[in-house]
Amino acid sequence: MVCFHLISVLGEMLSCGIVGQPLYQGKELIASRALKAGDNFSIDDRVMVTAEKIEMRDYLLDECTEACASVELMTRAVPELRLYLVTEKDSYEPGEYIDLRLSVENTGTVEAESIKVDLVSEPPLVSARYARSSLVPGEVWDEDLSTEKVDPIEFRQKAPYPPGPEEFRVKARARYLDPEDDFGEACGETIFDVFGPIKLHKYLEETQNFGEDFYVYLSLRNSGNKTLNVEVTDSAGRDFETDSSLEWDLEIPSGSSVVMSYRLGATRPGEEQTLPPAEAVYSMEGVSYKVLSESPVIDVIGLLVETNKRASSARVRVGEDVVVTVEAKNVGNRRTKVSLEEPVPEWAKLQAGETRGSWVLMPEETATLEYTISCRRAGRFKVPATIICYRNDDGVACSADSSPLRITADEADEAGETPAADDLPCEDILPGAGDPDEEDRDTSLLIWALPVVIPLLFLIFDRYP
Repeated sequence: MVCFHLISVLGEMLSCGIVGQPLYQGKELIASRALKAGDNFSIDDRVMVTAEKIEMRDYLLDECTEACASVELMTRAVPELRLYLVTEKDSYEPGEYIDLRLSVENTGTVEAESIKVDLVSEPPLVSARYARSSLVPGEVWDEDLSTEKVDPIEFRQKAPYPPGPEEFRVKARARYLDPEDDFGEACGETIFDVFGPIKLHKYLEETQNFGEDFYVYLSLRNSGNKTLNVEVTDSAGRDFETDSSLEWDLEIPSGSSVVMSYRLGATRPGEEQTLPPAEAVYSMEGVSYKVLSESPVIDVIGLLVETNKRASSARVRVGEDVVVTVEAKNVGNRRTKVSLEEPVPEWAKLQAGETRGSWVLMPEETATLEYTISCRRAGRFKVPATIICYRNDDGVACSADSSPLRITADEADEAGETPAADDLPCEDILPGAGDPDEEDRDTSLLIWALPVVIPLLFLIFDRYP
């Protein structure tokens, strides 16, 4: 039903006994008039506005006055049709039947006469016309008066075979007359899709265990009426990996289906991880079409611990403290028990802290191990990678390691100068292990010195027989 409303504008004009009166239909201003008491105006014989009284009210307490107007809004009784157009589904396969249902109701206050309803669609697919002599107020269009239930207008149409996915917009338009032969109109619409000949689905089990490969399936169907050559591609996406190429060239006869599969593995646990859609490309009548599958969501359940190892300084003096920090973070989605033990190299001395630890970590929790060492002698040393062991409640064991650290220890000479790092020997953490690079340099110097030493020996023996 069309609703009108008034907003009274009482300004300086009231001193002359005039009210400024706008008229709105919804939020749209459709008229505005300046009215004296007793004046009125009408719009299309549907609504009349009358200024019944305009006055200034006196308030004796504060000796002030207030403008006041009495305005009446009258609407003519008219019929009002409401149209509700729906489909059983939002999407249809080519060749499938599309069922439309249209309900028509008179929500006005008087009878609607000579009713004609048209169904049309864009692009062209649906076309139908219906007629009814009248609908009284509150009556609903009933196609079969012999039954107790109300039967709306129903229309059935077979879905076409479009070359690609296509959207259809169906509109219902009703035209009618009121008792005074004035024209009225009402509309309703619905939207649905018709798939192209190629339909692609991607699916897998929704829950998988971390560390175990699982299968992904692609289902391709040609519901069209022609054989098609289709190129299908897929991708692992973020946090997943596969050894398969994920490319297929297929020839699919009309009405046929094919299923492809490949193995996929997760690089880390995580819940509600989304896989990218697969893509199918084909051509019809010289035009290329692309169809996407769903994007499946998967929960990968399991353990994963990440490690981080750092030193407070990479260059110190002999005997100066170095703080080594090892962090273990549970980035999985199940609790885990973590343990580690740090060996103290023979070139280092443990000054403070613990070099071993054990914790139970919940998801996203972090454990920290911190200890202090000092270098016993000058040199360049390597602190080996930390190996962390962790296991789940079932006792399944895993391990993770950090990157190694390198520390340079300087020893000042009598002048207080510090030798360059390249002049210092490089030692490993294993006791008694030498630097293979030093041995190679010694051998290389000896080889280069031979051409000089041998002639010198001949000169000495010739001079002193």
